[in-house]
Amino acid sequence: MHQGLLFPDGFEILEQALVALKDIDLRRADEFVRRARASQPRLVNLDVVAAACDYLRHHLPDNPDPDACAAALLAVPADVEAARLREEVAHFVDQVLARFLIRGDRDGPFVDRACRMPWARVLLLVGQPVAAHHRLRDLVGTSRRADLWGAFGDAALLADRPHEANVAFVRALVIDPRSLDCVRLQHTALKACYQRLRLQHGSLAARDLLLPNAWIDGVLQIQVGNRWIEERESMPDGSELRPLHRFARLLFADRTAGPGSVDIARREEMAALSPDLFAHYVDACRRREERRE
Repeated sequence: MHQGLLFPDGFEILEQALVALKDIDLRRADEFVRRARASQPRLVNLDVVAAACDYLRHHLPDNPDPDACAAALLAVPADVEAARLREEVAHFVDQVLARFLIRGDRDGPFVDRACRMPWARVLLLVGQPVAAHHRLRDLVGTSRRADLWGAFGDAALLADRPHEANVAFVRALVIDPRSLDCVRLQHTALKACYQRLRLQHGSLAARDLLLPNAWIDGVLQIQVGNRWIEERESMPDGSELRPLHRFARLLFADRTAGPGSVDIARREEMAALSPDLFAHYVDACRRREERRE
């Protein structure tokens, strides 16, 4: 076979675009993308690389610093869910940003000065879950941030620590389900549960509904006797919570109390907050009790 057919010009030019993206040199990457398209318009992955360049150009300044990269990483999940960014392009954008950042200074637990993007999320994106788990283990011990607990769940799962992952995802959803990164979620069954709820209720309500539905479906487990939520003095009381988030908190308390410890007032409040969801919850409780008998 002719050597030119094995290595077409378009492929070689696209490779140069990828090299430019490693340094987030977007002007150079754009030029190589334009040349690759002129040479071979139907080149595999060309559209994805072009879309990623376009996205990054609109989200990053010239010579981006870690703060700018962190802001772009934080924008990706919302843009995916708003259909402003395709998932395959989002994955590529994540890789470009994470691999650029990982070459820099990694002192401290966060990428940016505002402490919004943990280094552990970058480590997860470049395939280092054990290192990410190590960085988050001490950080979440004193944290009331749902996003950190969610990242810890992803790290634990990928590091083959499923029990830790379950605990972390439950805690993230108890603290603030709307802070959970469901686009990058590594728990396949939990993500499928969220996507089903999102189609029915929208992304915000789906997050509030995720813990009750994940427990009802057997996707997440809640350990009896776990009084973790009650030990967090700064947790808001019910008056500060959205109704479905309040329902999830009450469900957590109900399950940790264990069989034979039903608080009637708590269950009455759950029924008032969401009659249909409460009926599904009670039915799930009954079925599990029957299986234990």
